[in-house]
Amino acid sequence: MRSFEIPFLALLTGVASIPHVRERDEPQLFCGFQAPTDNDVATISRLKQFDNDYAFSKNQGILEVAEPIVVEMNIHAALPSDTPDDYASKEILEKQFDILKTTFASYGIELTLGTISRELNDSISNLSGGKYAGKYGQLSGGTPALEDYWKRSRTGGYKSAHLFLYRQIDDGFIGISSFPDLERPESEFWLDSVHLVSQALPDSSDTIWNQGKAAIHEFGHWFGLWHVFQGGCSGEGDMVDDTPAQQATHYGECPTDADTCPSLEGLDTPFNYMSYGGDACFSGFTDGQVARVHNMFHNIREVV
Repeated sequence: MRSFEIPFLALLTGVASIPHVRERDEPQLFCGFQAPTDNDVATISRLKQFDNDYAFSKNQGILEVAEPIVVEMNIHAALPSDTPDDYASKEILEKQFDILKTTFASYGIELTLGTISRELNDSISNLSGGKYAGKYGQLSGGTPALEDYWKRSRTGGYKSAHLFLYRQIDDGFIGISSFPDLERPESEFWLDSVHLVSQALPDSSDTIWNQGKAAIHEFGHWFGLWHVFQGGCSGEGDMVDDTPAQQATHYGECPTDADTCPSLEGLDTPFNYMSYGGDACFSGFTDGQVARVHNMFHNIREVV
């Protein structure tokens, strides 16, 4: 494991226990990835035909892929100046990394730990002034202070992952992620990240998002996946062949026999990481989603 770089930042210990202040009256606002852009749709349409090239095999339950993915993961927490020492601590941020590492390892993705930083700064502790539905994903800018923070924190190439954590995100979102784009210029790599409220870290007091799995959902977008309920019961849905169409988000629920698109094959999958079932429900990706992730990574993130 690499050493932690905490330049002029507060490095603290303990578990997340700060009081909850985030308003979340509308559950559908869990994720900022509300709908793919026209550019996202065009990208998937071009690459979908190659998904079978990245299909994998299992040997005694162990996933075997022809070309594993290796990603450096960096985590940055921006918190209010009066944040207690035991909130979003080094140990909790490490635990979040371990959850991501263990989960994605099951799908032929190796995460290595880069930098973990923790900064107490009121000017960047809320993701505010967000500009959504930009050409390169769901977040295309923020306040000047936030944009400066992202630019000085975002290191590495297009295949380097960065998770930014805040006290709060405007509009009640729990998380927001960018999406792979072949047209992303290097000068705008600083916009390519996952953003999450710190209340969704493991061991938090949130009743739905307290096991660190909201980050898995958002990195599903970063790797190239849409919500399983995308498009509801019409159209091409999430454009992955083995995820049944569903109309409902099933926010914080985990029904085993729900079928909100009864005229189409398959039951709803609230347990899929790309649903809204919640941490207690989430349990995996489909084979088709894994093939799509490898397809998108090798044909976009590795080549941009």
